Amino acid sequence: MDTEEKLRKTLDIPIKIKQSSVNGYQINYAKIGKGEPLLLLHGANFGWGVWYPNIPELAKHFTVYAIDLPGAGRSTKIDYGKMDLYKDMVDTVDEFIHKHNLEKFHVIGCSAGGWIGFRLALRYPDKVRKIVAENTAGFSDGVKIKDRIIGVYPFAKFISKTTLNPNRKNKKNIEKFLMSIFYDGSDIKKEFVEYFLETMETSHNLLFISRMTALWRDFLLKRELPNITNKTLIVWGEQDKIMPLSQNAHNFKLIPNVQVEIIRDAGHIPSLEKASVFNSLVVDFLR
Repeated sequence: MDTEEKLRKTLDIPIKIKQSSVNGYQINYAKIGKGEPLLLLHGANFGWGVWYPNIPELAKHFTVYAIDLPGAGRSTKIDYGKMDLYKDMVDTVDEFIHKHNLEKFHVIGCSAGGWIGFRLALRYPDKVRKIVAENTAGFSDGVKIKDRIIGVYPFAKFISKTTLNPNRKNKKNIEKFLMSIFYDGSDIKKEFVEYFLETMETSHNLLFISRMTALWRDFLLKRELPNITNKTLIVWGEQDKIMPLSQNAHNFKLIPNVQVEIIRDAGHIPSLEKASVFNSLVVDFLR
């Protein structure tokens, strides 16, 4: 049994894993629930599995579509060194929406997935109903010079083949790499860790981060935030070391119709680390 199937079985709900040919990619996605469509967009290369503690509750109220973006999970792998944020990510999700006839839908996006959600809202303000942006890329005014070293792709590639090589010998290093994004992380299921480790063997998270850092100017949203008319909930982990609250919060209020919720004792992915709090906030907001 592969790691995706093991993780799926822990949910104990009739979730369906499907594939769809979109924008030249084979896109893997999970679907479950009934009601208004709700699109879940993960960050980096985590895949739909990162939403495992959220999907059971969200599916009680919505028809959930949780997709693996190109390069993530079981979707087609890509060369992150050549990744085009708009063509490979935004346009692919756009085509998925059209192919599955999602006329009006809500979006929950984490990190880069939240940025994609905002891009969709700017394209289709009448199609996107409400947005939940979780520790989303694009709110900061730039990247610190000391952090830009990871944006040097050959350097990131070297680290991915040495210190963070996802083989058994270095498994602990990869686990530490994963756990570093959380405040605690002690409650993260081992099935998710195994799922993440397997993905890393063919699509390295560090290479996505490197490309994202190199393209930081493309992520900046400051000038466009006032044009987002959709009701928006910003959820942020107070202890996020990757995208610190102090470097992002000053731009939250640029969105005209925004609600902000800060989750204590949570890092970069509060939906995973503080799932019950996140689920309650999101369901109340979307309903």
